[in-house]
Amino acid sequence: MKISGIVFLAAVLGLFATAALAAEIIDCKVVSARKDTLVLDCGRKAALLEPGETVKIRSMSKRRAPLMGC
Repeated sequence: MKISGIVFLAAVLGLFATAALAAEIIDCKVVSARKDTLVLDCGRKAALLEPGETVKIRSMSKRRAPLMGC
C-alpha cells in the first residue's frame, strides 16, 4: 500500500514538473497603452500567442532596469 502511494505521488509530481516546463516565457515590449488595451511587440515569438489568449504581465524589476547616470 505504501509503495503504490509513493509511486502515485511521484507520478503527480512528474506531471506538475512537465506542465511547468511546458509554459514558455515570452518577452514582449509595450508599444502602446490605452484605457483597457495594451499593444505588445513580441517579435518572432508572437506566432506562439493566439488572439484572446490570457497572459500574465509583470513589470520590469528594478534590478533589470537600466542604470541612469553620468
